[in-house]
Amino acid sequence: MITNSNPSLGRLASLPLELRDQVWAFLSIQSRLALLRTSRQLYTEGSPVFYKDVDLQFNIEPRYEYKSWLHVGSSFEARWALQSLGQAITRGFDQIRFERIREIRINIEAPNKDDPGQLIYLQKKCMHLAELLERAQHGLPHLELHLMTSETGEWGSESEPQSSIAPFGDAILTNDYEIVLHAFCRLRNARSANVCVPAGYDKHHYFVEDLADSLTWKEPFGTILSPQDPNTWNDEELEEETHDILMSLDLSLDLLPGHTANLMRLDRYSQWYTEKLGGDS
Repeated sequence: MITNSNPSLGRLASLPLELRDQVWAFLSIQSRLALLRTSRQLYTEGSPVFYKDVDLQFNIEPRYEYKSWLHVGSSFEARWALQSLGQAITRGFDQIRFERIREIRINIEAPNKDDPGQLIYLQKKCMHLAELLERAQHGLPHLELHLMTSETGEWGSESEPQSSIAPFGDAILTNDYEIVLHAFCRLRNARSANVCVPAGYDKHHYFVEDLADSLTWKEPFGTILSPQDPNTWNDEELEEETHDILMSLDLSLDLLPGHTANLMRLDRYSQWYTEKLGGDS
């Protein structure tokens, strides 16, 4: 039996690799995490065992909170409150080896139809999360997207999807959950994927099924083109749809009533003022 005599492993080095793997598996996740921080060799050997039992959960709420983007939980009881995509990158979330962990679950709470700005705020948060996950260079683990009922909102009633904002022009996506899920269409190379929407939306299942399938494709976004078949997934058309959705939502924000829309307009004005003051525009 071959053993590793690397001194940085300490007494673990006297055990065969198969037994060392059993030691790692026996330890609690917290103990594994502590050991991984002791040396590079221990991290190299133990990280695959550690990551395979790790789940991450991203919780996205539609309610407006100043300098609040989303909350992240984990199976090893760590919690993070992230203010923005920029802060997530600064804290190294874009460097996580997502493909090594067991699962990513994304919980998306329903917006309040009486506060339609929540849909825009929610879609913006989802776009930024998709941008973070798109940075994963080695793929994604099993991916779960869940549309959740919130304290003040549902995704629909009597099997009819909710539409918080009237569509502009020839908009293809008109209901809340398709607009929100559309933000994740750019993600690819997940080990497996599941998209869970409220029961009863059978006549809208095609979009959900296509999205779940596309999340597992190996080809990067922008390479799936089917110009001859309008019923086939087409990245180029999806890119155009994304642009149309963002333009429609941005135009809608100008006149939308409600608390969230008011605060988002204030944020937008503040950003414009700051950029002009800094000479950026």
